[in-house]
Amino acid sequence: MMSKGAFTDKLELYRIDGNIDSSRPVTELDLIDNGYKDLETKYNLSPFEKVLKALGLYRCIDDALTNYAVTDLATYILTKYGYASQGTDGTDGTNYTLTDLKSPVMTRVALTKSFDTTYTTNDTAVFTGIGTATGDYTLCEFGLHDALTDGNMGARQVSCSWDVVNAETYGYIWRIVASRG
Repeated sequence: MMSKGAFTDKLELYRIDGNIDSSRPVTELDLIDNGYKDLETKYNLSPFEKVLKALGLYRCIDDALTNYAVTDLATYILTKYGYASQGTDGTDGTNYTLTDLKSPVMTRVALTKSFDTTYTTNDTAVFTGIGTATGDYTLCEFGLHDALTDGNMGARQVSCSWDVVNAETYGYIWRIVASRG
């Protein structure tokens, strides 16, 4: 089960034509109220905009989230999470507000953590684990958590039905790739 996702960054550069109090931290509102946006990162340029940019006639900022930042984000994910859960409700797969599975069953599984390389060195957090069924279940939702009980769910996958029977041993390999948008 692989979901699509990415990290993106955006830069906006402002020309200041007002007065900003620089003796305190500058806020986004300070810049918007006292300046005007001169340049910004642009994504998905049209063919015409690409030609203009190549000729130096279209002003925009190119994006470059560094390899270090990608690895740093993968490291955060690997450090933050470490437990997998399983459940029986495979509906509502794109509900991004859930904090736990909709119908969790059995105890969460402690996971072993490692890195892998998908696009750049150590950009992939890999979680592996072994669980033992404590009953007969039709599993169709799986979660990645930061605690053995309660805590936060950082990822949820829903799948077709996957049956396990009491005392059956099963394994997890969960990969989260930090990539550019």
